[in-house]
Amino acid sequence: MYARAVVIKLIIFVAAFSVVFWTVRLTNILPQSRLDQDMRSIPTLFGVGNFLFSILSGFVIQVQWRKWDILMDATRGEVSTLRQLYIVAHHYPVKERNDIRYHIYRYLDTYVKVNTNSKGKDMAFRSKKIDEALIRVEDTMFSSSKRYPDIGTLAFTYLTRAMEYREIKLQSSAHRLPMPIRVFLLFATGSVIIGSLFMPFVNLMFNYYFTLVVASMAYGIILIVDDFDHPFRPGIYFLSVDAYKQLRNEIRSKLEYYAFDFDKAEAKELISGHEA
Repeated sequence: MYARAVVIKLIIFVAAFSVVFWTVRLTNILPQSRLDQDMRSIPTLFGVGNFLFSILSGFVIQVQWRKWDILMDATRGEVSTLRQLYIVAHHYPVKERNDIRYHIYRYLDTYVKVNTNSKGKDMAFRSKKIDEALIRVEDTMFSSSKRYPDIGTLAFTYLTRAMEYREIKLQSSAHRLPMPIRVFLLFATGSVIIGSLFMPFVNLMFNYYFTLVVASMAYGIILIVDDFDHPFRPGIYFLSVDAYKQLRNEIRSKLEYYAFDFDKAEAKELISGHEA
């Protein structure tokens, strides 16, 4: 869906730019005699403007890329430590093992559902449903660890690491591009796009092609920066929940293999005041 939206945006941009370009050229809004006089200065000024724009956009993309790396590492780390906790739960007796694995499953299921239903709106900020599901994992771990402190110490280490990864993800995803920089970047992009219309060419088709390429690249940079700034929104750079789904399905299959009663567990959660 998002890829289709990007293609539509690019098509609309190319169409709009083409209309503006041919309108400017065919209606002689920019007198050719004036362009001939400025032929030497326009490319120089336009080149300097593009150079400054490339420095600005490169700096912004570098900062956003670093944030993206942190988010990716935190996402992988959270899923990995939850998987380790799921494996370590095997050392508990059957009841405690199933309770721990069920609540890990429930946390993952809640995470996936919130992400799917909210289309990413809640994922960049703290979600009450996800926090409650994580608290239930912690409560179950605490109760089990009191009865079996040896394995509980190791298991709590994995849970603590998973919670730390989640906090890193929340803190990093809450960082947005400052509004002044965003406005300045939009202004610079608009200047490059409009400035490309003033580039003089003898061949009109060459003029159209090269100005379209420059304008499209400037517009593409805006799309990339906006994508980085919304990591939970479906896009090219998108924190997918596929890893969470995979672990969730794996845990459910294992619980079903041991004839775990999901309906009974859900009813127990509802009675205790925790919605599914």
